[in-house]
Amino acid sequence: MRNAQLSRFYLVAGLALASVAALLIIGCGESEVAATPVVIRETVVVPGTPQIIERTVVVAGPAQIVKETVVVKETSVVQQTVVVVHTATPTTAPVTTPTAAPLVQAGTLRVAVGTVPPPVFLPSKLLWPTNLDKVAWGVVEPLTYHGISAPNLGEVSARSLAESWTVAADGTSVTFKIRKGVLFHEGWGELTAKDVAYTFDEAFKQGSLAKIAEEGTWMSKWVVVDDNTITMTSKPGEKLPPLWARILSNNSQIGGIWSKAVFDKLGADKASQTPIGTGPFRVQRWVANDQVLLEAQTFHYRETPKVKLVLIREIPEEATRLAAFIAGEVDISPVSLRFLKRTLDQTGAHSQETNTATKVVVYFGGNYWAKNDLVAKTTVPRRTGLKPDDAHAWIGDPDNPAQFEKATKVRRAMAYAIDRDAINKTILTGLGQVGPGTWFNFAPTDAGWKTAWAEELVFSVAKGKALLRDAGYPNGFTASFFVPPDVPAIVDSQVGQAIAQMWRDNLGIDVKIESTAYAAKRPTIIDRSFSDIYIWTYGTPAPDEPQVYGQYPSLGWNPGVEIPCVAEAWYAIRAELDIKLRLSRNIEAQDCLDKNAWNTIIHTRPVFAVVAKNVTWKPTTLPGVDAGDFEKATIAK
Repeated sequence: MRNAQLSRFYLVAGLALASVAALLIIGCGESEVAATPVVIRETVVVPGTPQIIERTVVVAGPAQIVKETVVVKETSVVQQTVVVVHTATPTTAPVTTPTAAPLVQAGTLRVAVGTVPPPVFLPSKLLWPTNLDKVAWGVVEPLTYHGISAPNLGEVSARSLAESWTVAADGTSVTFKIRKGVLFHEGWGELTAKDVAYTFDEAFKQGSLAKIAEEGTWMSKWVVVDDNTITMTSKPGEKLPPLWARILSNNSQIGGIWSKAVFDKLGADKASQTPIGTGPFRVQRWVANDQVLLEAQTFHYRETPKVKLVLIREIPEEATRLAAFIAGEVDISPVSLRFLKRTLDQTGAHSQETNTATKVVVYFGGNYWAKNDLVAKTTVPRRTGLKPDDAHAWIGDPDNPAQFEKATKVRRAMAYAIDRDAINKTILTGLGQVGPGTWFNFAPTDAGWKTAWAEELVFSVAKGKALLRDAGYPNGFTASFFVPPDVPAIVDSQVGQAIAQMWRDNLGIDVKIESTAYAAKRPTIIDRSFSDIYIWTYGTPAPDEPQVYGQYPSLGWNPGVEIPCVAEAWYAIRAELDIKLRLSRNIEAQDCLDKNAWNTIIHTRPVFAVVAKNVTWKPTTLPGVDAGDFEKATIAK
């Protein structure tokens, strides 16, 4: 309901959202059984002028020669790692013919994104955000599939690899029926329960970097019953979280179901570079930090693409992306709210919301206060990022009450110094929403709402200066503020720049903006040596949902803080089905958050892309990516 209300709010703001008619195709496609695909990887030095690169490749299987010509256009000398899949002529295996009339696929959909990640396709190596694009771009599919709203407990989707499922009466396991007839690309056979088990076993193995391993801390074994049946079990003493289905869906971090046969036949290294999925698109070419070329499957059970090809180009700078869009060089591009109206006016294009509204949050990194890991049931060593000194005035020492209180005053002072209304008006052009919600997403209309919670959104330079003076910093201090420039779907760097300037002007803080690429900074977040203030986003879950956002100390991503009261509330209700009990514990945690001010909300914002006027495209939710669900796009003639 909350997400629906927010969506209606942005519709009232006057943004024209495109819609596309759903084309439903019933039946199964013709399968192809091919010789083993061979992946050719090579490094190409590309000079400043376009050149033709021609390769001759001998392909395993029936004797043949494959030639490929690639035109590469760059403005400077670069080195590129190119992944191209070459396959021998397949033999046809008889299967059921689709009952619907053949769909005529036409056109190349051109998409601009902030980043094209490396071509990595092994479950254990799918760290964030490389786990997201494979699903969003239609190469691979998650186990469950959901639309823009959160799935209910046990909700079944006809669009999932898991065709149905049954939850055990004691809430400790789920048995899935896997859809029959779903084929891997390039003739790698039919997806079965063994592929599902392989995916999770590989993702959860020792030393895995997989994001899903951080999310599914309650998962234990995946037991194959038969080719189309598999049971997911929880760890001893654990039960399924209420929203377990979402964790396995396109709305979360699963990274897709991958082929066991590819791993068994090619080995881990080659499998990691072999893009074989079951999605509506197969990979023709994947060049990190440059482009991806996708080819549509001629039939897909979930939705058959209407376009023939998708060309995804990395264009990191927003000004350059939008210039390419205005010039008609790309059909879809992410856009900041401050440029939305201007771009629409210049082009006659339309806008499309690509994700549910998200909260933009400033986290005061380095506040690692947890001493016990409730999940691992171990003592937590002192984090290297816990630096409660004058060089990190916002970090509190949980073992030093006086210093802890000083740091709390600093964080609260910095919250007071942010003029959220001014940011919304000047940068978001009034399309954001300032307050009155909280981190746990309580609003004044919710049971348990407390007026005191809205205080963090108050703009008062006088209150901020008084608190900073009481904390012993009347003339400010030096602070490092991490504003990642390379994840526009997550962070609008202009908002970060504005906040930094307000801290300088209103409190005299010497703010040094850290603009390292997020991928380079992430390892310090994982190993808990991170100690900067930073800007990020958080979703808009219901107030009764178990919420922890990585703040338990088990290895994995977190927002640079480990807050015991948040982790304890989450742990207590992670499998609780009683809504009143969940609300009660989250109210307690919100009180703790309010008391300690370990983060501060800036606003809630929608996430949009601009779409060429001859293209219709209405994706489902796309968390953390600039664009996806290309099977829902149509190019008008």
